[in-house]
Amino acid sequence: MPQFGYVTPDGAYFTREFPSLDHAPRFVTHPWAGRGKCTTPHKPLPVSVKSKGWPIKSSAVGCNPNQVDGFYQRSVDRGVPTEFDRRDGDAVFTSPSHQRKYLKSIGFRNLDSYY
Repeated sequence: MPQFGYVTPDGAYFTREFPSLDHAPRFVTHPWAGRGKCTTPHKPLPVSVKSKGWPIKSSAVGCNPNQVDGFYQRSVDRGVPTEFDRRDGDAVFTSPSHQRKYLKSIGFRNLDSYY
């Protein structure tokens, strides 16, 4: 079901689900926030945030920019060559399988990966 965002005059924000785009009223009363005006009339809010696509960068398994060469060499030695951004040291993954293999080689797991 589509989700719609509502905002009250004092700035409180809440969402509501309706069966279709035609059933979303312009104003809704929330039990503790009060009366709210629809901020997205007839436009549903995204239900999930989708990836912008691959390649992606990860600062969680990145390194200091001064250590990029060493981290790249270690990734090659582990059998999963992985580039690291020289500007900020972030690891650059080219695909979900590349990310999974590299994380497994260093003993990590991505719990948001759905695989």
